[in-house]
Amino acid sequence: MAKFREFYVQAGAGSNFLAKHCLWDTTWTWGDISKQYDYSEQTNEFHVQRDRTLAEQIKLELNNGWEADELLRERTTEVLPILKSIHDHLVLAEENKWDYPFQSTTHTANREELLNNRLDKLWREDSSPWITAFSQPFYNAVIPEEIKNKLEEAQRYFAQCREYYFKLCEENNWDVDLITHIHPYLSYSPSLTLPYDFKSLAVELDATMDMYMTGLLDIKVHTPKSHYEELIGESCDLFVNRSVVYSDDSVSYRKIFFDKDDKELRKIYEFFDNVDYFEENKTDIRTKFNEYHNNNLKVVKKFAPNLYEQLKTR
Repeated sequence: MAKFREFYVQAGAGSNFLAKHCLWDTTWTWGDISKQYDYSEQTNEFHVQRDRTLAEQIKLELNNGWEADELLRERTTEVLPILKSIHDHLVLAEENKWDYPFQSTTHTANREELLNNRLDKLWREDSSPWITAFSQPFYNAVIPEEIKNKLEEAQRYFAQCREYYFKLCEENNWDVDLITHIHPYLSYSPSLTLPYDFKSLAVELDATMDMYMTGLLDIKVHTPKSHYEELIGESCDLFVNRSVVYSDDSVSYRKIFFDKDDKELRKIYEFFDNVDYFEENKTDIRTKFNEYHNNNLKVVKKFAPNLYEQLKTR
């Protein structure tokens, strides 16, 4: 029986760093990927493969001959005009400054990437960053009925792609360990059917950590602001914690990095079934996490000094 373990880490909260250490720096070595990563010292940013699975072989760039079945290929042809229509509507909205507060140039670029280069990848791997670009701009907005219907049709198609991936993994007994940004109910579709042995974990941010993550993400994409403000409200109500609501369990970013709580950190290794590695290498792991955290603070102090001063009092 294939096992699926998904860990949701907000953008800016260290998903690549966590993948490097919680997926690849273990006693498990699946090929050479465990030694492959890119690193930017200037922004303390890692780039690491965030999925560990034998389903790797169906990825398009490996050219192993895997193809979707006829039904899914037909659905892709049917849905493509609908996806283009949603994209065109959002481009027009951006040009005319319609009230879609969550629309961004990043979402526009991700939709274009999906339409031009990723349609045949949707069923082969996690594609949530590109798929989310179709739905997230409409969050808390009034949507025209025609676009709403098209969005629902697109979400049914996205769910079909992901369910096809789950089916292939179960048929071939391929376990999947994945670190991504958001729960599939929020990216693919709220009606997505999850596989039988599926467990999820999510990072939880309090309001101060949310502000900190916003600053870190801005720095990593080279757009730091001169001032940041903390959102008012309970952690459970924060937009960035939507995945926590749907997940089986959660871990606190503050506890792991600021409070240096090894029990909280241990939960991640336990989730990915490598708690023995954690216990045997706890001191070294904590040293690496502390180093990463301290380097993040140095980056914030350099590029967003106002935010750094705010963090010192919280």
